[in-house]
Amino acid sequence: MQEDAKLVRKTDTESYRTDTRSFDRVTRVSPTVAGGLLAVHTNAGVEWLDPATLETHGAVPTSLPHVGVLADAQCIYVTGTDASVHAYDSGTGSYSWGVEVDRLVVGIASADSTVYVTDASAGGGSLIAVDSRDGTVVWQSPAAGETYHNPVVGTHLYVPNNDGTVYALDKESGDTVWTYQTETRGLVPPLSYCDGTVFLSDTLAGEVVALDAKTGTQLWRTPVEPSEKRGDEPTGLSSPVSTAKSVLVGASRGGVTAFDRDTGDVRWQLTGLSVDSNLAVTDDAVYAAVNNGLLRIEA
Repeated sequence: MQEDAKLVRKTDTESYRTDTRSFDRVTRVSPTVAGGLLAVHTNAGVEWLDPATLETHGAVPTSLPHVGVLADAQCIYVTGTDASVHAYDSGTGSYSWGVEVDRLVVGIASADSTVYVTDASAGGGSLIAVDSRDGTVVWQSPAAGETYHNPVVGTHLYVPNNDGTVYALDKESGDTVWTYQTETRGLVPPLSYCDGTVFLSDTLAGEVVALDAKTGTQLWRTPVEPSEKRGDEPTGLSSPVSTAKSVLVGASRGGVTAFDRDTGDVRWQLTGLSVDSNLAVTDDAVYAAVNNGLLRIEA
């Protein structure tokens, strides 16, 4: 993802062979696998590609995107700067419904026949619950205010706002259940949820925090140690990623650290490099973007 990027790259993780596909229009958000196809959001709309060949199978016109395509078992959801969400049947690709929001769609998530939408603009924002079967708005809550993240669905609905406050909202009503104030008086990286725990990176404090997802009680908080080669404090913490035993976080000056998911103890740390992206985790490896390419860490 670079300014005016018109290429999508596909790299085989065993041979490291890279194939590319060029577009006439600029791509604005990350490509997404949806309904067995690769959805690439350009200025002109969404182009659907065969993941194996990168050949086009169709296109859906939209306005400029701010968030990627979202797919679940029922629908494929496409958003744009026209302040709306459009749903397409994930089996047939036919148009299902559309709903307009007050501002600009900046985040989206789905679970249990409900689509949760974050809409925001300077000075305001809200969370909206939409019935994914027909597009009916179930509730709308301005509680969290301005935020630019996807909501996270777990025991409740979780989202951090631009003041660094984490909000937990009731999924059925949108009412505030609890809040947690970070030391970062600004937008923190995206949250993650796993097995009744919310994990967050408090960037100003340089710490990773675990909260009880039901009550918001702090379970543990552990600092990210600086890189041995640099010696200065870590910055730019990534979003936490959970595995069966660990919570993984990258840092611009702290490499990659694995924390014990239950206690917060450091299990291992790979230092001496700068991680400038969120992490991607598979069964056997961890991937991250670094200043000179793509990093693969064997599990």
